[in-house]
Amino acid sequence: MIQDSHIERRRVPRFAFQVRAALRQQSDHRFAIRVIDISTHGCRIELLCGQKLAPTGWLYLENLAAQPMRVVWSRDTFAGLEFDTPLHEA
Repeated sequence: MIQDSHIERRRVPRFAFQVRAALRQQSDHRFAIRVIDISTHGCRIELLCGQKLAPTGWLYLENLAAQPMRVVWSRDTFAGLEFDTPLHEA
C-alpha cells in the first residue's frame, strides 16, 4: 500500500488571485507585495523588494479594509499569511 506523503493542512481551499497589494508591519511604512493565492483565512504572497517580515502586520488589498494578519511561514521571497479574522466569502 502506497501512502500519500502530502497532507493538505488548509481549513479552506485557496484560489489563484494575482494582484499587487501592500503590507505594513508595526510602525513601518507600507511596502509593495504580490498576492499569489488567497482564501478566507489567509494568502500566499511574494515580496517584491527584499523586505524582512515581522511576525504580524496588516495586509492592504484594493477596495478592502486593512486585514490584520500574522506570518505563518516564510521561504525565500514567498510567505504564507493567516488573517486574524477570516474574510467574507464574497
